Amino acid sequence: MTDQPLARSDGGLRSRALAAASALVAEQGAEAVSVRTIAARAGVGASSLYYYFPTKEELLLQIALAGFARLVREFDEPSDPDAGAGPFAVAARAFVEQVTRQPRLYDLMFDQHLMARHEPLRAAERAAFAAFTARVAQDPRFPDKVAGSIALTFWALGRGITATALSTPDRELTPEYRGALGEALAYLIDRNL
Repeated sequence: MTDQPLARSDGGLRSRALAAASALVAEQGAEAVSVRTIAARAGVGASSLYYYFPTKEELLLQIALAGFARLVREFDEPSDPDAGAGPFAVAARAFVEQVTRQPRLYDLMFDQHLMARHEPLRAAERAAFAAFTARVAQDPRFPDKVAGSIALTFWALGRGITATALSTPDRELTPEYRGALGEALAYLIDRNL
């Protein structure tokens, strides 16, 4: 198995497969993923995908690694560029957005079995957490001695939101729950924390 994120040097087959697999995970969860299902969705032959993803675990690992990479990029991209939000607010919103809108993907990213078997996935999580902590530390409202604790609290809150979503019959937060959560978190992020 390769524990490296997908390269884009194969004319798009890997990226199409990863996009199809990520969409399937977001819609139905990791248990719905198979190399054959992804091949059909991506419009390629299963044998082609087996060359790049010899097992379901390899495919899921690549989705999780890509999820962490995307999350880190989103820490620097404000959802509303005109809002003038600081680095912490941008990163916190990106984190909460991913957790509330894609709990199945977030659950895969932190899957305990994948984490236990793949150091690169643990490293990707550590890198994402370090990037988030750096954004928290840039907020002048927080003393240096508590920035790490604030980051850890938000990180744990994300795990709790995911568990809440995945424990419902539909395995998603209702729009009302997501709205209430978003409103409360926006208040905390923007005002008082």
